[in-house]
Amino acid sequence: MTEKRSRWVAAIPFGVGQFQNGNVGLGVVFAISEGLAATTLGVSTAVSIHLENEGVASGLTPDPTQFTSLLIVNDVSFGVLVALAIGGIIEAET
Repeated sequence: MTEKRSRWVAAIPFGVGQFQNGNVGLGVVFAISEGLAATTLGVSTAVSIHLENEGVASGLTPDPTQFTSLLIVNDVSFGVLVALAIGGIIEAET
């Protein structure tokens, strides 16, 4: 007998669809990897905002190399998060 599973639940990132499908190992992999990417995105965003605000408050501009590096980390972590989320959703839907 085939069990009907919700496609809406399968479309939730962070391994939710994998858990619904009974693939706990892959669900854990997606949950941890997407969590790390989201944490990296949040921290890099917070640090870059802090550096920018600190520079404005002190009248100094942030070190361009440091600021550029943070923006690169931010962009890459966002891209990784989106790619993992889309990949996980596609995997759960198939």
